[in-house]
Order: sequence, then structure tokens, then C-alpha cells
Amino acid sequence: MKKSFALIAAVCSMLSVQAQNGKGYTINGVIHGMDTGKVYLNTFMLPGHQPDSTMLKNGKFTFKGKVSSPQLYSVWPASSRNGGVAFFLENSQITITAEKDSFSAARVTGSTASPLYKQWDEQWEAIRQKAGKLYHRSDVAAKNKDSVEEKAVKAGFAALEVELDSSVTAFVKQSPASPVAAFVIMDRYINYSYPEKAAAAYELLAASAKKTDYGVAIKASLDKHAKMSVGARPVMALPDTTGKLVKLSDFKGKVVLVDFWASWCGPCRAENPNVVKAYQRFHDKGFEILGVSLDTDKKAWLKAVNKDGLNWWHVSDLKGWKSTPVLEFGISGIPTNFIMDGNGKIIAQNLRGEELEKKLEEILK
Repeated sequence: MKKSFALIAAVCSMLSVQAQNGKGYTINGVIHGMDTGKVYLNTFMLPGHQPDSTMLKNGKFTFKGKVSSPQLYSVWPASSRNGGVAFFLENSQITITAEKDSFSAARVTGSTASPLYKQWDEQWEAIRQKAGKLYHRSDVAAKNKDSVEEKAVKAGFAALEVELDSSVTAFVKQSPASPVAAFVIMDRYINYSYPEKAAAAYELLAASAKKTDYGVAIKASLDKHAKMSVGARPVMALPDTTGKLVKLSDFKGKVVLVDFWASWCGPCRAENPNVVKAYQRFHDKGFEILGVSLDTDKKAWLKAVNKDGLNWWHVSDLKGWKSTPVLEFGISGIPTNFIMDGNGKIIAQNLRGEELEKKLEEILK
């Protein structure tokens, strides 16, 4: 089974590379039961792309263009209520056949990478379903203040994370030359800010996959993240709540937690009580916190600071995901944090709850 899977992946990769040497792609589609209307085409994740659109004529539509490497795209009619159909677009002749009331189940042919993507999507959907059940159990346990169930749910999430990591690693190893493997790493580890896992999986990719748009984006993200990895000495300057410029170098001699968050970030707000607890416990021993907000609304930012009792330094340029440190460090998800020692060197990353307090105990003896 593994041999046949690997053979399929190798053939798909070879055909995809061959397809990119053509002049471009042509998508011919037909929607049974729908004669007129607008149809859209757009890619996932990679910035700088604008949706394309065309009009149905007698139930048929056509898109033409060129991609630099195979990418995950979606096609959907404007009137669709059940979403679009996702597939890997490459420079080839692609056919889409769909029914008006079940467009997401459309049949796509001519995309050599799409069967491999479908295999991954089925694996991911199974994991996602398990996660949904755990989230429901977590909500019920919190409502009932059931500490035993909360502990069981936490263990369940830990086991599910191991399952996801194992699935990603196995998939990349079985199809290292496929653009789908690079997409999976981007989707699971770059977009959700797991740079260490992304780096390990990236090394499993073949050279051809590293040259795809997803592979290049992964490498760029990892290079940026290296600027805030353990051992790095980051440089940052942002205005505080009064407009005064605050620099990381201002905290020389102090142990500092640099915490990236936002008022609209649910997980950030949920973690804030743990951060408050750590600050109250270790502040007198030389521990400081610099909150870096990804808010764009100053009122919402300050309201959250006051409501959550975050009595430490706060800075923001109010540019959200276009904030200078976000772009500089390649931050793709929050909450994200790192701890700097008194010399401005990062000594730990993304510690929360008990792990954060244990690290501070170790540092501030």
C-alpha cells in the first residue's frame, strides 16, 4: 500500500512539473441546472492574489491563466449556498462538472495533484471532527466546573496533536516532491505558528517541492521567525498607549516576556489570567511584560487592557496583521510570546500557564 501510494505521489509530482512547462491553464466547467450567473476563482493562503470571475453561458464557464506552481484554488458560483470545490490548479486542461445544488461535490479532472490533496483532506477532516467533539466537551466541562472532565479533555487534545503531527510527517515522507506536501506544512504549521514543527517537516521536502510557491513561502516564514528564535537578539520599537516610543533595549537588565495578543483574540484573553498571575508573582524579582497588541481599534485595545487587569507595559502601532513586528518576525498566529534575558537575548518561546511559571522560577531564583 505504501509503495503504491508513493508511486502515485511520484507520478503526480512528475506530471505537475511537466504541466508547469506549458503555456498556462484552461478550466472548462459546466453546472447542470444553472444557466446564468457569476462564477469565482480564487486561491488559498498566498497573499497578493485577487479573485477572478466569469459569467455562465448556458451553464458553462471558462477560466484561463497561468500559475507559477501548483496551488490550492477554489471555484464557486455566486449563488452557491454550500461553498465551492477546492482543487490544485496547475498549468493544464482542467474540467469541472457540477450540479447546481451540490457544487462542493463537483468532479474535477485534469489536476494531477488534486487526488493527493483529497487524500490529505480526508485525513484532516477526521482529525477536525475529533477536535470538534473535544471542544464541545470542553465547553460543557467549563460550564459545569468539572475539573476531572477538563483534565480528560486536555489529555485528549494532547493526544490529538500527536496524531496530527504523525499524520503530517507520514504524508510529507510519502510524497516529499509534491506541492501538496508543501501546502500541508504551510497550512498546519506556518499558518498556526508552529515554526519548529514547520522547520522539521520542511527538511523532509524534496528540492522540487521547496521551489513551489508554498515551499518558498515556508522558507521565507522560517527565515523571519529565526529573528525571534531562542538565541536571537530582536530589535523592536513601538508607541505605547500615550504615543511614546518604547524599545526592547529599554528593558536591559530585566527578564521580559514579550507577549503578542489582541483584544479580539479569544485564546489570548483566555490566557491573560495566567499571565497576570505570573506577573504578580515575579514582578518584584525583576520580571517585566511588554504587551504587543495587534489591534487596529485603540479604544478596544485599552478597554481590554483595563478589563483584564494587564498592569504592565503596552505598545501597538494599531496596524493589526500589518504591524511592523508581525511582518518583521513572520508572526502568523496569536497568542505568541518570547522571553528575553537581561542582555536582550531570547531564552524561551511560547510558554503559557504552568510552563511559564516554571521557567520564571528557573530564571528568577
